[in-house]
Amino acid sequence: MKTLTILLLSALITLCACIGVSDTTVNKPDSPNDAGKNLREVCEADLACEDMMDTSGIIAAYTKHYGPIPF
Repeated sequence: MKTLTILLLSALITLCACIGVSDTTVNKPDSPNDAGKNLREVCEADLACEDMMDTSGIIAAYTKHYGPIPF
């Protein structure tokens, strides 16, 4: 019974430690939707980029006016 208690307690401690570490040390990348919104916000500040964005798409417009996408 003592062995089972120690084993369960150790498993619980390990589980809590793993969950805590993953939440605090891993930086979660932006989702693709967030990246698209950021590009769109930058491109909307420039009228020529915004017009091209409407006809050719955000990727083509951003690349033409600001260079390669930084991600």
